[in-house]
Amino acid sequence: MKKIGEKIAKLRELKNFRQEYMADKLKIQQAAYSAIETGKTDIKYSQLEKVAEILEIDLAKLIGFDEKTVFNVTNNNGENQTGIFESSTNAEKQLYEQMLAMQKERIIFLENLIKTHLKIDFAIKS
Repeated sequence: MKKIGEKIAKLRELKNFRQEYMADKLKIQQAAYSAIETGKTDIKYSQLEKVAEILEIDLAKLIGFDEKTVFNVTNNNGENQTGIFESSTNAEKQLYEQMLAMQKERIIFLENLIKTHLKIDFAIKS
């Protein structure tokens, strides 16, 4: 089981936040923040609440965070986006990923359909 510092580090990385940013928000030195992530220093409850706020995650979810619940999807612009799957089983996660893939296919189909109709509409107006 991961320690809280490791969980914080992973969630921080998922947000693309630097340790310096987190330390600044917590009003502590970067070295002190690093010690929290590495487990060299225990984190105070008030700091843990603030970390959850900075990371925009519920405190209970931060404490219970499991790296296996992280997934990546590509949006319509081709950009990768990371999310946290909050389901309890891998089967549900796979089903969710299949549903996302189907929705992506539908979006591509509809975009192509719109482009085709726009070309037709422009041809009629000319």
